[in-house]
Amino acid sequence: MTRSSLLLCLFLTLGTLYGENSELSGEFRWLNRYAIDPDNPSSDAIDSIPELDIRYETGGRSARLYARGEIYQDAQDESPEGALEELYLRLGREQTRLYAGLMKRSWGAGEEEHVVDVLTVSNGRSSPLSSYEDRRRGVPMLLLETVANQGRLELVYIPVLIPNGRSESSRWQDTVVRRIGELSLPVDEEETDDLQHSQLAVRYSRSLGAADLAALYYLGFYKDPTIDESESELRYDPVNMIGLEAKLYAGPAKLLAELGYFTTQDFQGDDPDLRNSELRWLGGFDYALPFSRASFSLQETGRYLFYSDEIDADPDDLQRNEPVHRNRLILRIRDEWNRSRILPQIGAFYGLERQDWALRPELTIHFREDIFLSLEAELFEGSDEGYYGQYDENDSVTLSLGYLF
Repeated sequence: MTRSSLLLCLFLTLGTLYGENSELSGEFRWLNRYAIDPDNPSSDAIDSIPELDIRYETGGRSARLYARGEIYQDAQDESPEGALEELYLRLGREQTRLYAGLMKRSWGAGEEEHVVDVLTVSNGRSSPLSSYEDRRRGVPMLLLETVANQGRLELVYIPVLIPNGRSESSRWQDTVVRRIGELSLPVDEEETDDLQHSQLAVRYSRSLGAADLAALYYLGFYKDPTIDESESELRYDPVNMIGLEAKLYAGPAKLLAELGYFTTQDFQGDDPDLRNSELRWLGGFDYALPFSRASFSLQETGRYLFYSDEIDADPDDLQRNEPVHRNRLILRIRDEWNRSRILPQIGAFYGLERQDWALRPELTIHFREDIFLSLEAELFEGSDEGYYGQYDENDSVTLSLGYLF
């Protein structure tokens, strides 16, 4: 029995438990995607892709079960695939709550982009221009959330390491997947589904006046493997992360900031077999235009690798091919017309170092509350070394019809 069949059986079983305190909802989409390759028009193709997203919630105020699954048809696979996105139990009320199970909980103040989210991982099959939630997958965790000193304290235990998703058949193979594929020898990958790869994380958040502030700490592992070509192995290096995030509200404007310092045991950057420390940041704002429903956001996100001179001095350093810094600009504009029945938006993305870019215009029309039509395009341009340019052959136009239930 396929994963999609098992997932459907699970939700049919949960549906039989549907009662007064239960809720079953979801979304069905039929996507028709036209893949465009300007350099090779003969390779253009049209894919018809069904997707089903199902959510189920039941229980009372003190105990609640939540489940979410997705059944989708990948254009390059013959049979549908199923993915259990979330399945967790929530115990307690507003003051103190305990969550246990598979969860998609994200940390960070940014809009559709984060640098301090150490909980979820990439699913490896979604466009880098899609929403942040659509790009992520849940991980098994135990989360305690409680009120502490006029703020909120979150304690997280993750028993095993779920790496970022990688798929050789996906349209969205990134640099990591391609580098692994270029290795001439068989690759030995570190096993991560054991308690030796447990992780701990803590976050304390509090509102002070017009600001929402948070501090974070993570003791765990990098979600992308370290590629050791000399040993033909993929390993997952331990890492400590200290992070800060902030939102500042000023009338129609909202300022956003995230800062994360990641460090391994290579504190001086002189160990060629370990990753150097790095700083990741995000800063920007969101502004709601007066006398309209339009809004726009502008964010800059980047990363800086410390002790780059030590990397340059050692030809055997495993990070010799990594850029010292990488910066991206992200602009999003949204509006609502005709009582929120027509929703236009556009995203513009630019990589500063490689001058690569991407565009994502989208128009959604709601004929009724439960039926909608969406037209979107994704355009990429730039060199293979750029964050967006590496997907230069993935231009597409997608028309989808959806039903909400």
